[in-house]
This record gives sequence, C-alpha cells and structure tokens, in this order.
Amino acid sequence: MRFFLPAITFAALLTALPSAATPVPAAAGQPPAGGTISAIRLSFQEQEPGTEAYVSRYIVTDRYLRIDDGVPYGDFILLDRRTRTIYSANDDDRTILVIQGKERHVHPPMKLVASQRQSPLPDAPAVAGRKAEHHTLLTNGKICYDVVAVPGLLDKAVAALREYRLVLASENQRMVPLTPADVQDACDLAHNAFWPVRYLRYGMPIQEWSPQGYHRRLLDYDETYQVSASLFVLPKGYRRYTMEVSAE
Repeated sequence: MRFFLPAITFAALLTALPSAATPVPAAAGQPPAGGTISAIRLSFQEQEPGTEAYVSRYIVTDRYLRIDDGVPYGDFILLDRRTRTIYSANDDDRTILVIQGKERHVHPPMKLVASQRQSPLPDAPAVAGRKAEHHTLLTNGKICYDVVAVPGLLDKAVAALREYRLVLASENQRMVPLTPADVQDACDLAHNAFWPVRYLRYGMPIQEWSPQGYHRRLLDYDETYQVSASLFVLPKGYRRYTMEVSAE
C-alpha cells in the first residue's frame, strides 16, 4: 500500500570524506542479480544550504539499502547490511567508494552533553493511524537538530537507516583525531560521529531540519514495492577505493 504524507518542514544526514584513497579488490561485496525483490520504498525531498531541493529514493530490503534519485542508472549508494559496508558508485569517473563499518575506540575531543525537548503538535494529522511527535535535540545546550517522527511507523526502514548512519559514523570517528580543533563543532560531532542515531530513537522521521539550513521531509512511501534485484548489483569495471590510508 502506498501512502502520501502531508508537508510541515524538514532535514538530515551525510558526511564529509577525507582525501586519501586506497584501492580495494573489485570482487568484494557483489550482491546476487536476477528476479524481483519485495522492498520498502521511501521518497524524500531534501535540501542543503545554498542548493535547490531534490528528491531521493531509498529502497530497503532485508539485506540492502539503496539510495538514488529514482532512476536505475547513474550515481547511487548501496549499503550491504550483512557486511556493514557502504558502496558509493560514481558514474562519471566509474569509481566506487567503499566504507567498511568498524568498531572504533575514539573519544570525543570535547565534552558532549545531550538533552532534548518535546513540543506539542496538536494539529498534526495522523500518519497510518499514528500521531507524530516533534523533538528538538540539543548538545551542550545548543539546538542541533529537529525531527518530527512517527513512533512505530516503518520500523524495518528505520532499522536500515540506523545501520547506514552507524557505518558513516565509524568513518567520521576515524577522521576526528585528524580534524583541527578550531573547526570541530559539538553539534557536528554529536550528530555525525558519536550519536548518529539519536534522532531515530523516536520513530520514522517524516520531517527533519538543522539550524544550518539542511531540510528533509518524507514525501511518500510504499511497503509493498517490487524492485528488480539488478538494482543491488554493483557495476562491473568500476575502480573501487577506500579512504583508509594504506599501511604499506
């Protein structure tokens, strides 16, 4: 069944990547092809500061999360949930950035204190029979993120978003010791490195935004989406690399 959601305001995610690159074997993480797979599809409208709004499609299966712009070709991101690996395919230069989720023992470079407050939404319409909640997330007393979420909605998709965020956070944690102290920000550290799934504890986000101007809202979703298994196959002949610095 397909649902369309009312608008309110929105925002979220993604991360800056370092400059070093180390090749990885082309055989790693190749999903099976052929046939059709049942999935959950999410459509988001997103906007970053200084850019036009764009639409992203998220496709969730038991094993994969694919993020693209709604077409079966071009650039896309693929999370292999089983191996905790993100593959970011770039069609222009025929490369695949590989980010392997790892347990890291990195401590925040500054004290981080979390707090939150909930605001009433008396006029918010129900989504699939559930009421939305508005939560404001603060770090060190500073507003970092707002999320309007629906508890119990699309729990399987929320789980995939959590896994994706945790893999990205492991890469961001790796970069923390390499980042100059004068450019480190408590909100950025909390949201992207040390508490990356804090905003997901309240259910499926239908609208998100940050003080910096990032916005995202859920346009619609389909829990019975049928998708070709070929969308989860990585392109052949692309050079794969990782941002980890080689030990050699």
